[in-house]
Amino acid sequence: MKIKLESGRISFKIILLVLIIVIAIAAVVVISSNKNKNITFTEVITYNYFPLYTLDDKTGVIDREGNTVIEPKYVDIFIPNPALDVFACVDEEGNVDFLNKEGKQLFTQYEGVGLVFQVDSESEIESGVLSYVENEKYGLIDLNGIKLTDAIYDDVASLVGRPGAILVKKDWKYGLLDSKGTQIIECVYNTIKADDYSSQHDGYNKTGYIVSVKKDDGVFYGYIDYKGNKVLDTNYESISRVSIESQEDIYLIVMQNGKKGVLKNGKQLIKTSYQSIRYSGVSQIFVVEKTRKYGFIDINGKEILRPAYTNYAISNGYITIEDDGKVVMYDFNGNIVKTNAFKTIQEVDDTAYFIAQDSDDKYTVISKDVSLNDKYASLAYAYDDYFIFSNDEGRYGVLHVWEGIVVEPTYAYILPISGVKAIEARTDENAIDVYDSKMEKIISEKDGVVIPIDDKYTAIYNDTEMYYINANGNLVQNTEVFPNNSIYAVEKDEKWGFQDRNGTIVVPCVYDLVTEVNEYGFAGVCQGGLWGVVSQNGDVIVKPSYEIEFFYLPSFVGKYRLVANENAVCYELESR
Repeated sequence: MKIKLESGRISFKIILLVLIIVIAIAAVVVISSNKNKNITFTEVITYNYFPLYTLDDKTGVIDREGNTVIEPKYVDIFIPNPALDVFACVDEEGNVDFLNKEGKQLFTQYEGVGLVFQVDSESEIESGVLSYVENEKYGLIDLNGIKLTDAIYDDVASLVGRPGAILVKKDWKYGLLDSKGTQIIECVYNTIKADDYSSQHDGYNKTGYIVSVKKDDGVFYGYIDYKGNKVLDTNYESISRVSIESQEDIYLIVMQNGKKGVLKNGKQLIKTSYQSIRYSGVSQIFVVEKTRKYGFIDINGKEILRPAYTNYAISNGYITIEDDGKVVMYDFNGNIVKTNAFKTIQEVDDTAYFIAQDSDDKYTVISKDVSLNDKYASLAYAYDDYFIFSNDEGRYGVLHVWEGIVVEPTYAYILPISGVKAIEARTDENAIDVYDSKMEKIISEKDGVVIPIDDKYTAIYNDTEMYYINANGNLVQNTEVFPNNSIYAVEKDEKWGFQDRNGTIVVPCVYDLVTEVNEYGFAGVCQGGLWGVVSQNGDVIVKPSYEIEFFYLPSFVGKYRLVANENAVCYELESR
């Protein structure tokens, strides 16, 4: 069937599918509520289909093998869930055909079928449901065409911060449905928003909802938990949820009569008597403020220090405050454990350390047990007991709190490698040295690029070399990083090819550079500055003929280039 896109609902030039790339199995989270109903959210997906952009600015669809599924003749194509063959194909007149992989028209039994976009977005799409129109009202169907709701709503949209939750409007009031059309919240509120507590990593299964109503004296907020149970009535001027890991309890910072307090599971934990309240997740401490003076309360509501301090820092197990020209360190029972003369102090996350600045604007490290004599032009935390420092000449090195300088200050700059116990140190000639978790140099290469592969491994490579390190900063083989691959990149005599797990050469080492085989079964090969593609069996898909400007190594699906940032889309490339 064909329908006209409504003005303002879709922008044809926006790249499709703002869906975070997760190479994972499709998952459904089902939560049983106290109201004896199941709340269902479909979230994590597998990429089986990709929109394809051609050289003549047309759009089609290919599958994960690189085969053409929908011929590239459309202005744009939206794929709600790239695990499924449901494609919203937009032609030059703005008409939309919903097609499957055989090109068959879908949902012909409904009128006005459309994509469900995130609130205030024209690109972020709900992955599990579509809307339809009947008597100028909206209803919902799933991607199999099964009706989820009658057409009784004035508008539908995907809720920001909670994929799978559908915001519905009825009689100028908002409610919330799950991805099966089950009502979570009745249509009685002026606004509904997710509390930002959970994330994609835990399936959003603890996300609650902050709701509001407009009264004669202003807008007031309440709170509904992830099961759909009302925790707070709409009696508060503001509400925000505190993210406390490994806690089933719900901590909310609320404001009444212009003052803030904290509620735990709907009951008062900290009185609503403060101008501001901030939660320090590192140490599970609430920082409360009265008339620009700060105090500290633990998550059980016990006051550690009264609001009497203008500057402070919190680290793992200790609070430091500036008082009368001195830095005083307290434990979480409010006992003084150390006093130093410093100008300012800075928190160092997940440690018991602080970075302190003296009257000469030099920096050092302090803790309950440490106060370094040496001072530095700058200091930044790396990991464990290591800090990156610079000297007065602007050269960078690394110090260990207990052992002193372990990497001499000879580098142009040094950075910790994200998610890894290792650092990258750059020279003035842009050479890179990588030091492992014990600050032993394990890699030295010219013009090296550092790129994370996943939360376990990181790659470091240049035009001729490629290395992999694990989260502990240790060098590992590519067979460990890509355990499901059948062939692996190998270098011999400064040329690259592929070998199997047993070391047998499958693709001769004739290339200047190659990539590893990606999750779709394709690897890039570079020769004479041009890129081509081979399959996971070593068969040549495209001889080196693509000229690609790149910083990171390119990836391919069949003969097409895959670009996977927030979106996963493929591009036709011109051969030379």
